[in-house]
Amino acid sequence: MARERIRWSLIGAACGLLIAGAPRLVRAHGLPIPLAFWGGFDSTAAQCQHGIARAADICGRGAWHVRAACGTTALTGGICDTASDDAALQRIETAALSVYYRECPSAQDGKGILQVAGFGLASEAAIDITNFCESSATAVGSAVYRAPLQNQPLAQLDANARACVAATAKAATALLRVAYRSRRRALDLIATEMLTPSQKDTIVAQSTARIQAVEATLATRLSIACDPAIFQTVYNLSPAQVLAPIAQRADCLSASAYVQMQLLCPAPVCGNGMLESGEQCDDGNTTDGDGCDHACQLE
Repeated sequence: MARERIRWSLIGAACGLLIAGAPRLVRAHGLPIPLAFWGGFDSTAAQCQHGIARAADICGRGAWHVRAACGTTALTGGICDTASDDAALQRIETAALSVYYRECPSAQDGKGILQVAGFGLASEAAIDITNFCESSATAVGSAVYRAPLQNQPLAQLDANARACVAATAKAATALLRVAYRSRRRALDLIATEMLTPSQKDTIVAQSTARIQAVEATLATRLSIACDPAIFQTVYNLSPAQVLAPIAQRADCLSASAYVQMQLLCPAPVCGNGMLESGEQCDDGNTTDGDGCDHACQLE
C-alpha cells in the first residue's frame, strides 16, 4: 500500500490544506449480490463478517481522527508532523487488521468462511479494509478542512470562520460514529438472521432514518453555532449540504465490508464540496474561473 495515499497530502503551503490528489476506492472483492439473497450465514461466517466490518470502522474513524487533529493544528497556524501522522495511521491500520484476523481466524487460508461472505481470499478483505480507511478519511478531510474560495490557509481565516470549521469537524466526527454504527448493526443483523427480503429492506430503511435524523440535528446545531453567511463563505454550501456526503461514507463502508449491492458507495458528485474519485478539486460549486472548473478539475 502506498503510504503517500494515506499521508496528509491534503496539506498545502502553510498547512492551508489544499487538495493534492483525489481519493481512490478500489474494491478487491467480487461482484456484490442482491441483499435479498445475502445474509443468513452460520455463526462462524457471521462472526467473520462482523470482524471485517468492525475493522473497517476502526480504521476509517481512526484515520479521520488523525486528520482532524492535523486540521486543528492547521487552524491555529501550526505545522502537522507528517512522520508522526504516518506512524499513527500505520498503527491504526495494523490494529484494524488484527481485529479482522482475530474475528476471522480461518481466513488465513482464504477458503470457506470468507467465500460465504463474498470474499475469495483473506487478502481481498484486508485490501478493502485499508482502501476504505484511506479513501474515507481523505474524503471527509477534504469536505471539512478545504480552504475557502480564495484558497487562503485555514490559519488566516478570521476567528469566526475558524470556529465554523472546528464546529464542522466536531459534527463530522459525531455523524461518522452514528452512521457507521447504524449501517454495521443493520447489515450484521442481516448477516446473522434468516430474514425475508422485506424484513431486510425494513432494517435498512430504519438504519437510513436514524442516520438522516442525526444528520438533520447536527446541521441544525451547525446553523445555530455558526453564522450562515460565514459558513457560506467558508464552504460555499449550507451545513446540510456539507454533512450529506459525509453521511454517505457509511454506505462506502457497507460497500467495502459487505458484499451486497443495496448499500453502495455513491458515485462522485462534482460540486458537493468533497474530493472524490476522478476529481482533482471540489470547491462546492460547478463554476468555471475560480480555480476549480465545472468538472472538478484544476484550472
